[in-house]
Amino acid sequence: MLKQIKIRLAKSNKVRNLLENPVDLEMFKRKPSVKFVIGLIIIGFSYVIGWPMVSALGVLAVYFKEPLLFAIGSPLTYGLSHLVFILGVFIAGKDTVIYMNTFLKWSTTRGLRRFLGPDVLSLYRKGQKNDSD
Repeated sequence: MLKQIKIRLAKSNKVRNLLENPVDLEMFKRKPSVKFVIGLIIIGFSYVIGWPMVSALGVLAVYFKEPLLFAIGSPLTYGLSHLVFILGVFIAGKDTVIYMNTFLKWSTTRGLRRFLGPDVLSLYRKGQKNDSD
């Protein structure tokens, strides 16, 4: 059954297109701009003030027996982390989206190649059609 799923997946146009057109990783060889690095640092900081801070507020609320600390502070902290994330993406600029798309395509292709395996990939190479299924 798993082999049938793999073959069906390999037959789909999107998967075949992804496997037949390798991703160009040249952009990762260039040195990123200072603005981009600062944006990424701010994005990383938003994760630090997100869920860890919400968890810390929960612990403090229990310790001090003040449930309002968690009830009011958690949504405010989580909202602040979203605003900081958006600021980081804004500062990093359009390169953030380009880097993300390139990395996601590369990692998806790599994952598909591992999942499908060499036996299924050999059946559906570029230009070959196998409609026996």
